[in-house]
Amino acid sequence: MGTIIGGTGTDMLVGGNNSNLFMFDGAGDRVITGGEDADGSDIDVIDLSGINARVIEGAPKSGLIEFLDGAGNVINIAFYSQIEQEICFTPLALNMIPTGPKLARSLRVGDKVVTRNNGAKKLA
Repeated sequence: MGTIIGGTGTDMLVGGNNSNLFMFDGAGDRVITGGEDADGSDIDVIDLSGINARVIEGAPKSGLIEFLDGAGNVINIAFYSQIEQEICFTPLALNMIPTGPKLARSLRVGDKVVTRNNGAKKLA
């Protein structure tokens, strides 16, 4: 999996073929395109951990991310497409796992988290 990191300011992040992890600090507007493999086996992920954000899903694999200030006001946005997963955890958020709620800060790679539309999935 390739990692693509956007810095401060306006960015256009393009993953192309293969699986990609997109990371950034939330400061600035973004356009994020994951890309698709010919066989559709890639998994493109946006990591929003530690960022105050709201994900608004549109069509499958696309949508809008609103970056929020401490009062909940939108300060920046990102449009995304061809993204299979968005990760958005704040440390004290409770996440549902198959055995019940668990704090986000306690989750580890390999733990299963119950997703809204795809059942339990392992964290990578």
